[in-house]
Amino acid sequence: MNPLTLLTLTALATLTTATPTSPPETETPICDRQCASSNNITCGEGWEATKIGTCWACCMI
Repeated sequence: MNPLTLLTLTALATLTTATPTSPPETETPICDRQCASSNNITCGEGWEATKIGTCWACCMI
């Protein structure tokens, strides 16, 4: 086998196996912009009260 061909195949094989994969992304919740001071907020069906910092908001579940 031609040394140049062998070198090319080795380089291509190394590149395909050495490609890093990205870590899985965490899901960002979808929330409204409401900022209530307590969790006594009324969220619609499919939403739940979630504390974000010092605020409470309705986020999709």
